[in-house]
Amino acid sequence: MNVEDYFKIDNIGEEQKEELKNASADNDAGAGETPADEGGQGEVVIDDSAVNETQDPEESVANEGNGSEVNSFSEFGRAFAEENIFTNLTEDDLNGIKDPQSFIAAMDKEVRSRFTKAQRMVYDAMNAGADPSEAGQMARNIELIDSIDDATIEDESAKGEDWRRNLLNVYYSKLGLSEERARVLIERSFNEGHDIEDAKEARDSLKTAFQKDYDDMIVSHEKRKQEEEQKQKAFFTEAARRVHDTSNMFGINLSEDTRRNVFNFAFKSEQDPKTGEFDTPLSKYAN
Repeated sequence: MNVEDYFKIDNIGEEQKEELKNASADNDAGAGETPADEGGQGEVVIDDSAVNETQDPEESVANEGNGSEVNSFSEFGRAFAEENIFTNLTEDDLNGIKDPQSFIAAMDKEVRSRFTKAQRMVYDAMNAGADPSEAGQMARNIELIDSIDDATIEDESAKGEDWRRNLLNVYYSKLGLSEERARVLIERSFNEGHDIEDAKEARDSLKTAFQKDYDDMIVSHEKRKQEEEQKQKAFFTEAARRVHDTSNMFGINLSEDTRRNVFNFAFKSEQDPKTGEFDTPLSKYAN
C-alpha cells in the first residue's frame, strides 16, 4: 500500500509538500548510503587497508612500555573515535571493542546512528532478510503518517479539508472497504461535522497498523532466518557424523588419521575479514 498515492501533492501546503518530497528523497537513498551527520561531516569513507594488514586478530601486540597486551581492534576503535569517524559511540561502546565481531558491531551502531528513522527501518529490514523495496514503502508510509500533526488536521481551509479526506480515505482503504463505501462514510463524516475527530482517529489507527505491518514483517523474516540456521546446523551435525563413522568409501579403507584429516579440512572454521563471520568449506553446500 502506497499512502503517498492518496495525498494530492498539488492540493496541500508548501510546508507539507516539502516534507513529503524530502522524506521520499531520503528513503529512496536506501540503507546502503551513509547520510551526512548533523555536524556536516558527510559520508564517511573508511580505508580498511590498515585492518587487513594487521596480524591475526587472535594474537595481541605486546606493549613495549609496560609489557601489557594491547588489542589491535581496540586501538583501531580508539583511533576512529579520535579521528571523528566514530562520533556517536559511548565510552562503553569503545571499551567493548575487543575483536572483529565487536568492531563490526560498533561500526554498525555508528552507521545506524546517522540514519533517519525511515532509513534505519530499511537497514534493519535488510539485515533481517526482507526486500528493501517493500521495507522502504512501509517506512515511507509510517513517516508520512507521523508527519501529520493536529494543526494540519484541524486546519479549516480547503487544504486542511483535503488532508482530512485523504486520511480517512487511506484508513477505509486499509480496512478493505470499497471506494464507494469509503466515499459515503467520508461524506457522512463531513456532513455531520465530526470529520476532524474522525481524521485524528484515522491517523492514530494508521500509525499503529503500519507499525504492526512492519514489525510482523521483521519477525517473519527473522524466524525464517533462524530456521535456515537450524537447517545448516543439522546439516553439519549429520555430515560430521558420517565423516567420523565412515571407514570405507568407494571400496577404499579410510584410516582413523585420514578421517580426522578430512574432518579437520571440511569443518575448519575460517573468518571472513570483511564481515567478521566464520565459515567452513562445507557451508556453500549446506543449503
